[in-house]
Amino acid sequence: MKKIIAVLLAVVLIAGVIGGFVYASNNSHPMTGQKLVGYGFFGTHELEEIGELEDATYDLHTMFTFTNPDCVSEITIDGVFILDRYGSVLYEGALLGDDGILEPHEVQAVELHDYLDLPRDIDPVTVEIFWTWTDKKGLPLIGWALTAYALFDKEGNLVETSIGENQMVNMKQKLKP
Repeated sequence: MKKIIAVLLAVVLIAGVIGGFVYASNNSHPMTGQKLVGYGFFGTHELEEIGELEDATYDLHTMFTFTNPDCVSEITIDGVFILDRYGSVLYEGALLGDDGILEPHEVQAVELHDYLDLPRDIDPVTVEIFWTWTDKKGLPLIGWALTAYALFDKEGNLVETSIGENQMVNMKQKLKP
């Protein structure tokens, strides 16, 4: 009976060591398949008449800002995708102007005029920001979509402006096996 208990104890200890090693090595790999998704608008539209204004134009522009809220972990931006309303890719690539690594509490932005050509008629867009972090216990990337509206008269004078914001959605990318 003592031999059986000793063998079982040895098996449990070996399994525990192997399980701990697997857990520790798995915990050191970056999480994959994370993305931050936001919806906004970009472009200029000319109007023949709006209220008392003739030959007015209005601009809509969304800036997607995001931050690493963690105090310890770095977040790596793996890629930026900008899609039109039909799902066609308008931009696919790296985060512009940075190395793509967000230190704790660092803020970055995707300003659509840097990624898309002007002028263009107003078009809704979806922005997907793919990211990873090396500490699975860290906080996820968070972000906001800030949309500015500006109305100009025919001389180009600013008539009115407003801004709105909505939170970007953080989701796991569903990867096919």
